[in-house]
Amino acid sequence: MTSYKVCPNCGRQNPVDAQWCASCGNNITNVAPPQQAQPQPAPYGQGQYQPAPGYQPGQSGARQQIISSVQMRVQTDEVMPIWWIVLPLVGVLALVGFAAITIFWSGWGWIGIVVGLLLFLVLYAVLVYKLVTRQNEHIKREIVLRTAIINYVREKAREQYKEQMVAGQISTMESINQEASYKEQENNALLFTIMSFIPILNLYVLYVLTKFPFEHDSRWHTFTQQAQYALSQVGVNIMTPSWKTLPRRSFWLYLIITLIIGVFMIYWLYTLIDDPNDHYQAQWAFEDQLMSQLR
Repeated sequence: MTSYKVCPNCGRQNPVDAQWCASCGNNITNVAPPQQAQPQPAPYGQGQYQPAPGYQPGQSGARQQIISSVQMRVQTDEVMPIWWIVLPLVGVLALVGFAAITIFWSGWGWIGIVVGLLLFLVLYAVLVYKLVTRQNEHIKREIVLRTAIINYVREKAREQYKEQMVAGQISTMESINQEASYKEQENNALLFTIMSFIPILNLYVLYVLTKFPFEHDSRWHTFTQQAQYALSQVGVNIMTPSWKTLPRRSFWLYLIITLIIGVFMIYWLYTLIDDPNDHYQAQWAFEDQLMSQLR
């Protein structure tokens, strides 16, 4: 059985579980693997693939793709206010408050506990759903952006006959793009929300949300460093304020501390909100520089 599927738009072979083409960014979620082995795309330069059919030097397709992807960030890269961590706390306070009120007035404390618990679950569910949804939206936008940057660099290099000068950087960028396409899969936000209330499975949800920002941010920074050098070779100079990456968060350490000191969970939730915020803002700085130099 084949372990890849072919993009119908550009012919690129992608991992069988990929959702987006690593070459052109086309959605290949519903593309079935071929029944027979397909020929490898013709190599270009030092291990490079040919761009999609119809892609010609001098065309503005890659440039326009970059512009469109950057413009999409207002819908995909939501910087969540820190007050979102208050939602679970409001639920806890409601749980205690309703229980106290019903016990004091009627002695039916279980009613207050049930009402408060339901409110807590609803507020926590909203937070988890929000975190997973914005992660998914950012993944989809960034794969299109990375692909467009690769094609733009290749286009400018061909125009200036500098393909060999940037072949190494393009190769690295494509490897990062393919790795991200394979490892950074979208998660079902509704399913993850439900899982967050099931023992053991809720730990997996926290594990994914804790692990993703650092690994994703590291790939992006490595990609942009290669892109910055390659672009400078074709006359597009980008200066970014900082290459600082997000801190690595240890899921197991945070879990142990939370079990010992329950209120540490508040800080944990804070990192789940703020780390992606920092990544988005750093990425926007690069994108703004790139947009100012596109031509």
